[in-house]
Amino acid sequence: MKFYISPSPSHPYFLDFKISFVCTTDDTLVKLPLWRPGRYQVQTFAKNIRNIGAESNGKAFEVRNVSRNTWSVLGSQEGDEIILHYEYYARHQDAGGTWVSNDFWLINGISCGMLPEGLDQEEIDVIIDFPLNFEVATAAVKKADSYHFSNFEEWTETPFMAGSKMHHQSFVMEDSMFHIWLHGNIQPDWTQIVTDFKKFTRKQLDIFGGFPHSEFHYLCLIPSFRHYHGVEHPTSTVITLGPAVDFNDTTFYENLLGISSHELFHVWNIKGIRPKELKPYPLFEEVYFDTGYVAEGVTTYFGDEILYRSGAYSKEQYKNELNKLLTRHFENQGRYALSVADSSLELWTDGYEKGIPARKTSIYVKGAVAALILDSMIKTKFDDQKSLDDVMKLMWERFGENSLGYTSEDYKTISEEVFEASLDEYFNNVIFGTDLLEDKVQEALHHLGWETEVNFPKEALAKYYGLKVDTKGIIVDTAARKTSQDLVEGDKIISINDIVGSVDSYQKMASQNDVLKVIYERDSQIFAKELYKKKELYFAKINVT
Repeated sequence: MKFYISPSPSHPYFLDFKISFVCTTDDTLVKLPLWRPGRYQVQTFAKNIRNIGAESNGKAFEVRNVSRNTWSVLGSQEGDEIILHYEYYARHQDAGGTWVSNDFWLINGISCGMLPEGLDQEEIDVIIDFPLNFEVATAAVKKADSYHFSNFEEWTETPFMAGSKMHHQSFVMEDSMFHIWLHGNIQPDWTQIVTDFKKFTRKQLDIFGGFPHSEFHYLCLIPSFRHYHGVEHPTSTVITLGPAVDFNDTTFYENLLGISSHELFHVWNIKGIRPKELKPYPLFEEVYFDTGYVAEGVTTYFGDEILYRSGAYSKEQYKNELNKLLTRHFENQGRYALSVADSSLELWTDGYEKGIPARKTSIYVKGAVAALILDSMIKTKFDDQKSLDDVMKLMWERFGENSLGYTSEDYKTISEEVFEASLDEYFNNVIFGTDLLEDKVQEALHHLGWETEVNFPKEALAKYYGLKVDTKGIIVDTAARKTSQDLVEGDKIISINDIVGSVDSYQKMASQNDVLKVIYERDSQIFAKELYKKKELYFAKINVT
């Protein structure tokens, strides 16, 4: 099977695709992936396709859509040599999309490459007509004028970044070459970048006992607009981080290190240590798994922790990252409603959006908090002679190296093997339950050497009445543990205690008064409600000091 990709002569944002293959069935089907690994929700890639058609030896075939991501080549017969052609609108501006401009291309085969029926294990050659002034960055193997892949999954897991503003450096660690590609209007400080990348790479290799591939490519696109996204692959990662004008700022560099460390850890944890339900990736249908707290939560925890442990982050930098994590966890009212395991199962529903009030938690955030707790438990019991490192190394040896899928029960079994005792209470309450974690988090942080304090919002309406209000007086969040929801998200405060004032004045009244008479607007109607200050304080969160 061969793919030919070239720029459209009629539109700067379209790519022309031609796929040549031999039919394995009559009226053969061609499919576009429904989702991409790393983003567990339906992706409507098909909306980017137009003018699809097919031919064989000069004979044209009608190509008819039969489902949201499947087409049939009508009249084709088994054994026919078909050329399928279509145009693809390449403006999906994130690390997982296919995206072209006048000075760079990003091609992710997962988003734009169709698979003919029965050819998922067929070898693939891809010929790409890049602009002549572009430098190409990819982990793909090039043979003559084409890039060669052993099967469709390898093609979808090997992105290309090419452009006219490419910056490149590399380093060797053990027997592997690590390439850092940056594209954008920037001036990299390569000495600092390579030094820090070596630091966190060394620690990750130490955890797992080496690197499983001969090379790895960081494909970092630095656009002119604000962006933050990364997608993992076995031998590369695509990172989009902007804006380029901030490239030399400290916060930008911290983000570059943070996302790069996170994505490198994914080489082992999800690309190798993969949930059973994702072996192999069922790219053309939804698939549900409850171990997102391992795949993303453990990775989120280690991504920053390794930067600190390796010296790439200072103590102050890591403390700031911990506080960001804790703020995101404790401000999420959905943690009272749905466990992190169940939230993993519901990724396909609304896992990447805020959703309705207080519905779910985050596999990234609560998963990382859960990993921190388990790491502390292991280190405390064994006086730092064991840690979560040992759990992940065993997961790699038992599942990653052997290409076996794991389950939550497998992760629990290995964790208990390292802990040398039952972890029923931890898994029942932290992973599969919705228990409050305040005490566990404080205990874990203290065991890890951090001092903590409990803080409440400075805004009195939030602290005393459980109402977060924006600058226009609109309720944007409510404390989920209140016995009744007096005002709700979207309500707009008109006055408090018969005074129409600014939000600052309302906050002052909330601080000074035990009873508030609130006039508010809801669905274009005006309502009145008396709110009473109670002993309970709302929106508590733990801070590392």
